[in-house]
Amino acid sequence: MTTIVKHSSTLPPSLSSFIKKVYELSDIESAHEEYCTLFTSPTHLQIGPMKPVTTHEEILQIRKDSWEQFNKRRHVVEEVYVHPDAAPGSEQKIMLHGSVELSFKDESKGSTRASWAALMVLEGIDGGQEPKVKSYVAWLTMG
Repeated sequence: MTTIVKHSSTLPPSLSSFIKKVYELSDIESAHEEYCTLFTSPTHLQIGPMKPVTTHEEILQIRKDSWEQFNKRRHVVEEVYVHPDAAPGSEQKIMLHGSVELSFKDESKGSTRASWAALMVLEGIDGGQEPKVKSYVAWLTMG
């Protein structure tokens, strides 16, 4: 289960739940399709130095590729900052900071930890439906 440790006072519970869902699905190897439904089409997704992807098919592929060497991962969202001036019906910009623990399939390699920071842009916040990730860019520091 994903934990959000600290967040700005402007983080509504529905947005907190959505953020948790994003990282919980990210941490489930078999949730490739469900994870893709969280993103708009087209979208912008870039994690670390990888080439940005824009389609659900590309998201599926990078998810499958990212699980090739790991058998477990667990994200902890340590801080969430919501842009305070988002107008109703507009996109919502969120800055996040956290860590992820990764366990290798090759047990001789053990596990590793990465710190990350991300900018997530959501749309559909006020539409009465679950928001969608329009853009997600994350920066990683391993070790």
